[in-house]
Amino acid sequence: MAAVPDVEPDERPQGRADLVADLDHLGVRPGDTLIVHASMRAVGRLLGGPATLLSALEDAVGVAGTIVAPAFTTYLADPSIWRRPPPPDDWGRIRRDTPAFDPQRHPAQRSLGVFPELLRTCGRAVRSAHPLYSFAAAGRLAATLCAPHPPDFALGCHGPLQRLHDAGGRVLLIGVGWDRCTLLHLAEHHVPYRGRRSYRSLAPSAAPQGTTAWNPTRQLVLHEGDFAEIGRRVEAASRPHPVIRWGTVGSAEAVLGEGRDLTLDAARLLMRFRDLSSATRSEPYPQLREEGMGRR
Repeated sequence: MAAVPDVEPDERPQGRADLVADLDHLGVRPGDTLIVHASMRAVGRLLGGPATLLSALEDAVGVAGTIVAPAFTTYLADPSIWRRPPPPDDWGRIRRDTPAFDPQRHPAQRSLGVFPELLRTCGRAVRSAHPLYSFAAAGRLAATLCAPHPPDFALGCHGPLQRLHDAGGRVLLIGVGWDRCTLLHLAEHHVPYRGRRSYRSLAPSAAPQGTTAWNPTRQLVLHEGDFAEIGRRVEAASRPHPVIRWGTVGSAEAVLGEGRDLTLDAARLLMRFRDLSSATRSEPYPQLREEGMGRR
């Protein structure tokens, strides 16, 4: 006999309609474009499993809405920028044996949780073409948000995050903190905070005869270490006006934020408080350089 899932005595399994009601109470509206970060463990047991959350989100935003999630594949990164780089003598072999990024086959990295891969494989999703920092999206604006996705400054002003921002997109955090908010990386690209740096590396793309071409790419050095504090300050400042809304989705605490306002507030806070100019230079990034004025 198949095992029956354990249910805590005080745990009421949530259904699709329950989640739609939660999202409505939180402030999600038909036509919304949402970038979603979710902890399925925090949401709790769902009738139908994790797919029920995606169905509820699609119900909540309707046919005019769009659901977005990061679908990063930094496990394909060049060995020169691994956190613990292998000996340089081994880089050639690693590059030869690493497959080119395939948006249909390469899963979103596990550190992002279950939801991005659920969205990517739902059969309705479009995926952007960046070999390391792709996004998955389903809905009316999916194709517009995901293409083009230039190789340089993938989370910056010419990629999906900026288009989501410009489209009035909103951030939905379900059972996770501000340190998981990918949109805050856009703010890093908007302002020349102290110690902002970029690096050059290589990224794997498809080449003839099924080989891998390692093409040059330039990215900002990303830093999430102060995102929780930035989120806390934005929340505290926004209570008198509706930049941030709070509620629950299933058993999880949830936050709904206005993307444009969040990015603007975060950029101001980065300029005021962030200073990475004296940060350690021991990262493996090659050709680190200071990034001064201008958006990236």
